[in-house]
Amino acid sequence: MMKKLTPLKINKEVVISSFNTIDYYNLNKDFYQIPDSHPYWEMVYVDRGDVISNYDGIGHSLSEGEVIFHPPNSVHSHISNRIVSNSILVVSFTSESKLLESLKQKSFTLDNSAKKTLSLFLDECNSALGDIENTSGGIPRELTLTDNIVGASQMMECYFVEFLYAIIRSNSFNVLKKNRLLPANYNPTTHSLKNQRLILSKHKSYK
Repeated sequence: MMKKLTPLKINKEVVISSFNTIDYYNLNKDFYQIPDSHPYWEMVYVDRGDVISNYDGIGHSLSEGEVIFHPPNSVHSHISNRIVSNSILVVSFTSESKLLESLKQKSFTLDNSAKKTLSLFLDECNSALGDIENTSGGIPRELTLTDNIVGASQMMECYFVEFLYAIIRSNSFNVLKKNRLLPANYNPTTHSLKNQRLILSKHKSYK
């Protein structure tokens, strides 16, 4: 008689319930963003150039290949360093998973494996949503499935969750510390996205 086996239950420690925005921006070197806050997570990945991330009063420089996560209801903004233009991917998503708390107050440098997974996620997004380049002047776009592709949103979630696990398991991170990285004349109350020129380009391929 065959021994009765105990099924291995799947423990879903990270669950994404929705994607709120997925946008790829190419920003000029003088770009400013008004500080923002919302009730969901936001990921910002620097695909090209350098960006200054302001997170709850902490200024932190992000270089090409680095990513930062802003938890729900945190006050954050991103500005260019006035030296080089840059390209960033912004993904906001809803998750109640406690494991994501380990992403707070840190920035991460992606290895090639994480970049490959992120590239697969972007390929799925472009297939399901159409081109994710945002040319609307900094205003996030409504996410709408363009074609009836079987399993599109679930595949997006699968790739993104795999990407998050790769980040969480990584030891390549920097703890955010208060410093003066914002330009001396930066005043978030007097700058608006309406006055900035955004030039969008396709994301890099890591295949």
